[in-house]
Amino acid sequence: MPIPNTTFVPLVLATGSTSDKYPVTDPQYGLGGLRSVGNTGARNNITSQRREIGMMVYVQDQDKFYYLKGGTGDANWTEVKTDSSVSKTSARTAIQINGSGFSAGNLVTYNVASSGFTKCRADDNALAEFVGIIEGISGGTATVITNGSISWPSTGISFAMVGDGGSGGQDVWFMSALTAGAMQDAAPSGAGTIVKPVYLHSPHSGLDGSTYTGIILTYTGYRNPP
Repeated sequence: MPIPNTTFVPLVLATGSTSDKYPVTDPQYGLGGLRSVGNTGARNNITSQRREIGMMVYVQDQDKFYYLKGGTGDANWTEVKTDSSVSKTSARTAIQINGSGFSAGNLVTYNVASSGFTKCRADDNALAEFVGIIEGISGGTATVITNGSISWPSTGISFAMVGDGGSGGQDVWFMSALTAGAMQDAAPSGAGTIVKPVYLHSPHSGLDGSTYTGIILTYTGYRNPP
């Protein structure tokens, strides 16, 4: 049965030769899909007959993608959000946890026994599995950086300056065996303690100008002899 208001095309549209460099169609004349325009004015000038929910448009002067969500009017253009911490700054991964009982700068781990997050300790095997470092706490929620760049908080810094074991030279910092949730500038040397480097002091900037104090380290570490 013929499809109303359509033109039957019995074969696939193609160029005259496989070596032909010219396109067969122009997205601006199609329905929906993906297209590129110079600015939001050109985006909004796409006719209603060529719009459909879900279509996507790249706006060149903003370097952003938009798609039609919940309708096809101009008010339905919705910016396609990306994780700026990955796409526009140094790569990093973050999670959020309940900030109760923690301070910015604390090293945290997940305690299976208590079914919750707690501060790391290098002298306790159960609490030495490093998850990440709290970059900040807002509204009772702590942002924990688990990998990549971190902006070390200017307050609540959990450093433990000690002359214990092999020195990291205050660029490599280790999970502390002295203070829960803290780091120390030398590897623990006590019997049975866990030697785990967790932070590399290396100030740098992201691609968008964001500044960071260092990088989270995720090495396995080792245990000193008992």
